[in-house]
Amino acid sequence: MTDNNNLLIGNNKIAPITNPKETSIQIPTSNRRACGLDWAESSWIRWIYVIFWWWLNPILNIGYKRQLTENDLFDVSSNDECSHLLNKLERVWEQNENKYEYINIWKIIVKTFWKECLTSGLILLPYLGTKIAQPLFLKQIILNINDLNAPSYVGYLYAIGLGLATIFQSLLHHQFFFRTIRTGMHIRIGLSSIIYKRLLSLPLTAIMKTTTGQLINLISNDVSKFEELSITMHYIWAAPLEAIVVFGLIWNEIAIPTLFGYGVLLLLVPLQLFFSKKFATFRKETIQWTDKRVKVINEILVGCQIVKMYRWEEALEALVYNTRKNELMSIQKASRIRAINTGMYFSSISLISLTTFGGSWLMGQTLSPATIFTILSLFGMIRYPLTANLPYAIEKLSESTIASNRINQFMNLSKQTRTKAFQEKSTNDHDHIPGTIIMDRASFTWGSTQKVELIDIDLNVNSGSLVGIIGTIGSCKSSLLAAILGEMSLVQGSSNIYGKTAYVSQTPWIFAGTIRENILFGKSFEQEKYERILSACQLNADLRSFSAGDLTVIGEKGVNLSGGQKARITLARALYIEADIYLFDDPLAAVDLTVARKIFKQCISNEGILKNKTRLLVTHQIQFLSEFDHCILLHDGKIEKQGLYNDLLIIDKIKESYENQQYHTDETRDIKKRHDSTISYYDSTNTPGDIDENSIVQEEISIGGTVSIDVWLKLFTSGYGWIGLLLLFFIMLLGEGVYDATNKWLSVWSSKKDIEQRKNHYPYVYLGLVIGTLTIGLIRADYFFHLILRGASVLHNSMLKGVLYSSLRFYENSVTRSPIYALFSSSLNGLMTIRAFNMENNFVNLFIDKVNANTRVFFIFICSNRWFGFRLDLMTCCLTLLTAILCVALRKNMDPSSVALGLSYCISLTTLFQWGVRQSAETENYMTSAERIDEYSHIPSESGFYKEESEPPINWPFEGRIQFENYKLKYRPELEPVLKSINLEILPRNKIGIIGRTGAGKSSIFQALFRLTDKSTIDGKIFIDGIDISKISLNNLRSILNIIPQSPILFSNTLRYNLDPFRHYTDEQLWNALEAVQLKPKIDKLKDKLHIQIAEYGNNFSVGECQLICVARAILKPSKILLIDEATAHVDTQTDQLIQQILREKFIDQTILTIAHRLNTVMNSDKIVVMNDGIIAQYGTPTDLFTPQNQLLTDIDNDNKL
Repeated sequence: MTDNNNLLIGNNKIAPITNPKETSIQIPTSNRRACGLDWAESSWIRWIYVIFWWWLNPILNIGYKRQLTENDLFDVSSNDECSHLLNKLERVWEQNENKYEYINIWKIIVKTFWKECLTSGLILLPYLGTKIAQPLFLKQIILNINDLNAPSYVGYLYAIGLGLATIFQSLLHHQFFFRTIRTGMHIRIGLSSIIYKRLLSLPLTAIMKTTTGQLINLISNDVSKFEELSITMHYIWAAPLEAIVVFGLIWNEIAIPTLFGYGVLLLLVPLQLFFSKKFATFRKETIQWTDKRVKVINEILVGCQIVKMYRWEEALEALVYNTRKNELMSIQKASRIRAINTGMYFSSISLISLTTFGGSWLMGQTLSPATIFTILSLFGMIRYPLTANLPYAIEKLSESTIASNRINQFMNLSKQTRTKAFQEKSTNDHDHIPGTIIMDRASFTWGSTQKVELIDIDLNVNSGSLVGIIGTIGSCKSSLLAAILGEMSLVQGSSNIYGKTAYVSQTPWIFAGTIRENILFGKSFEQEKYERILSACQLNADLRSFSAGDLTVIGEKGVNLSGGQKARITLARALYIEADIYLFDDPLAAVDLTVARKIFKQCISNEGILKNKTRLLVTHQIQFLSEFDHCILLHDGKIEKQGLYNDLLIIDKIKESYENQQYHTDETRDIKKRHDSTISYYDSTNTPGDIDENSIVQEEISIGGTVSIDVWLKLFTSGYGWIGLLLLFFIMLLGEGVYDATNKWLSVWSSKKDIEQRKNHYPYVYLGLVIGTLTIGLIRADYFFHLILRGASVLHNSMLKGVLYSSLRFYENSVTRSPIYALFSSSLNGLMTIRAFNMENNFVNLFIDKVNANTRVFFIFICSNRWFGFRLDLMTCCLTLLTAILCVALRKNMDPSSVALGLSYCISLTTLFQWGVRQSAETENYMTSAERIDEYSHIPSESGFYKEESEPPINWPFEGRIQFENYKLKYRPELEPVLKSINLEILPRNKIGIIGRTGAGKSSIFQALFRLTDKSTIDGKIFIDGIDISKISLNNLRSILNIIPQSPILFSNTLRYNLDPFRHYTDEQLWNALEAVQLKPKIDKLKDKLHIQIAEYGNNFSVGECQLICVARAILKPSKILLIDEATAHVDTQTDQLIQQILREKFIDQTILTIAHRLNTVMNSDKIVVMNDGIIAQYGTPTDLFTPQNQLLTDIDNDNKL
């Protein structure tokens, strides 16, 4: 058992927020009407409302008059509440967790929902009775018509009995399916919730064994398998039971020939089981390829700008195509199995009839229409359960087993939840003040099977201390913070953390919501405190630039916010929380030195807001050393030295780094007479003015009506054109024609006299028709799946090409994902932050709110489906009743065989008609996916990607000269220019530094060079070695430009692929590039070396190492122009110096443009460009620009002090 003190949430219960001043993060609610079903079920007097679905009438009346809105829907029933279902599932989970080492989700589901399953199963028994009664009534009606001497009133009674049987069947049918679907919904909701809650409690080491795509697949796909199984699982027992009862009835009619028909049935069942097993195998294989494809596409979307700058669209397109090709091969195998199933179901009644009636004929029996069509109706009654429902249930059982294995694997990833290094009771320990950290020879690992990362850590941090943590990249600085947060496993020594923690991650984590919500993080709003924190985090100027201020809605991962803005928002979040210990993982790297100094002074230092709190700051900015009460130097997971900063200065590498930074800082201060010289820069691809109104999240447009006929035609004609579609129509009609001809021939055969029935041509023709039915059934099912897959493949490829080659604006303004999946993904990315702030309960509540919002809509959907289906069934029941009565009334003029055939069709129509109508609506619903895919395939591509007006010479560019001539740039036509009349000439091999205010246009220069905006938004020209870049293709342009981005992007593939996706270079060249960035020793020690698999988002490398890999990419690519977007923001000083040395040695003949935070990065440049409000305000050497008389730089510095 796990110690309760180490549990993420005590006893795994949802602890509601009890402090009225604290608010949970949740969706807004409004006054809603109570669930009508709860009202109807609350009294036995209102049972008729439940049976006839009258409780839905009020809301359907509203929908008839106008389009329904969210507030029109019923509130979630207490039985459907996500929190209720989660608590039910958790109670059973805890009972099993105490008994068994390995938890099987099957046992949990069965023990939790067995009563609901039993209730729906009991409804099935009378339902089967009403079905069995119909063929018996049919027989009596035919006998009454055949015997003109029998009293007609008896025939009318049987006709009424047939009608009532169909009505009661319809009543029970819809109640049964409603309850099974509702049970499935409960299982899906409960599983989704417990998976999400488990996600929040698992150790990071366990989560790292899977991927984001696989985890999202658990709640988007795997839990749905149990929902699908719930609908048909009762047929696993009901179908054999029904078959046994029907066997007895048929035996009573024809005796021994019954065995022939049931012989075919008994042969079909194991055949279906075999096919289901094969289908499960292919399905499992398909899921693996689907996971890989989705993961690659997700990474493309995350790193869309880098993909375009690297010109990797073709390589990644080929990677997705290859993965999709393998996925389709698996789907095709599964579809072939499904086609055989479908074809056999279609022809099964004919095969059974052939063996049954053929056996009777061989035994010399003659059959009457009453006997034949009673038997046909009975066989027809069990055909669907045995050849469709039972195999489908077995198939879904097989899929659910696979899904349960995946869920079990996740839920049992670790028997331990995250083991915090501190105990809650420690905060009340009188011997230690909250904020104290004590580690005694503590060693930590990321997992029991992993190597020890932190070794023999001796650390004693007093409450209220300011501690600096420094070290080279890969020295485990972030790991030390993770150990304090309890994210690592303690394998030796002791670790005690006293007090509450707050954490700021190295990569800022932003969730979808307003800026204020991201800062408050569930806490109550205190205006004075809030404004003080905004000022300290230098956010006031940013918020003033947004029309909605801090109520601006931002999307997942802070889309369209700059890196600096995101870092300062997450810093403000930490400051707003009342904690004892604050852990900062290098948040100052995202801002320049001036802003970093202000934030450090006003927030982190001993003069700032947190002056009485314990603060641990990971930093690469050595100039802050003198401010720390205590400094820690880490190297290879060990504390190499700790103490006051003067103690660390005796170490040569620290002294050298410190003096180097001090040199550049002092030099600048001398030039400016103590005025700071750097300009606040944020790595924004969009200025604040580019953000639309109060939201940058585009809502998906909801449009009524049907899916366009063009979408249907595109899906069905993409494979083989109109010929393929017409061939499908022909095969479909031919199959139905042959099937009906088979039944008609049987009717003709049975109507003959006994002697005539004995003639040979009747059974032989019937045999030929049955063989034709089987053959055409198999061919048309296989052809249908093949045609659909072919069309789906074309649509997928078109969508991929449309998205991949679209402009950057599409990625930044595209629609957000499903709220539930978005929250799941966002929570996964911000796991350490959520847990550091003890916000797990809040996010569980948020997840519950989103699931309940989904349930409200889904519940109305399934209920209205049943309301509609029941009324359609009543129409066919009335038709059956009327037909039967008319047949009895006109019995003197009716042929018994025709009556038998007609009434048997009426019986089969009872549920088939409404099912067909509802399936057409369901198909329409599914086709909205094809419609969206088609929309994505029509996204305008970047103009001139492959071909433009002219192409440059083969050896272009020759030297790397860049010229801007009166250049203007807008991000969208309706916005103001971000670059205004830029005139600039950069000489070959010059090193240019670019600085400027936020929104000054620095990043826009890079976007202009890469032509990341549409031609309609630009004016003027840019020349590279005399060639107008607007006249050449994007493919050519981007292939000659080189870039080192600020945020390193790695893809889930081999290291070799990440360095050289086009395989242009030899292994030796790759090793040389790695050696140049000093990564060769590390990679060479790895088992797979160049072929090591990069984890999702490069998680198996540090941020600094990922950046060095990006530098290695730049070394490999021959180019005359290199653009550097603050490549050293997240690396230590030594690595910064290494990169600067690489730039001097490896790129000596290249023109280099650098956007910089750190002053020493641009102080050695040949020229510096100072951007201001979209224009080049100043241009010159560092010595010329940084003078006391430079008013612009002084004004910018004063702006930074606001």
